[in-house]
Amino acid sequence: MTDLKAICPVCDNDIVIPERTIKIAVKRKADTGGRVLLTCPECCRVLVPEGDVPAEEGDLTQWIVQMAEDDNWLPCIPMLDPMLEKMPTGYVSHHGVKEYRAGAGDEPLTRRAYMLKYGIDPECSLKQQRGG
Repeated sequence: MTDLKAICPVCDNDIVIPERTIKIAVKRKADTGGRVLLTCPECCRVLVPEGDVPAEEGDLTQWIVQMAEDDNWLPCIPMLDPMLEKMPTGYVSHHGVKEYRAGAGDEPLTRRAYMLKYGIDPECSLKQQRGG
């Protein structure tokens, strides 16, 4: 497998996004408004590759190699307003499906729906809040 090595445009840390993670994000495009949503493992911000991300294995590997050489491939979903910067406070689980709650007490959302709405990966954020 080919992992994507890059610098996060938000926190400026060197990051590695596994090919498997990218494949899952490609398969979940129907849940995220046609966007491929990736996560910075350091700052938990949601990153959105520009252009089309191929779904075919060989094409995806080639895309990863090309993107690793491009400094402008990975913008983040902006937090448009401080009110939208809602960090997750926890989750509820129904038959193994987690739904995350934002701090303002909004309706719980699945991980991908939360990422799309708030620009934060709740799973990553909660893990970091708990120290690991």
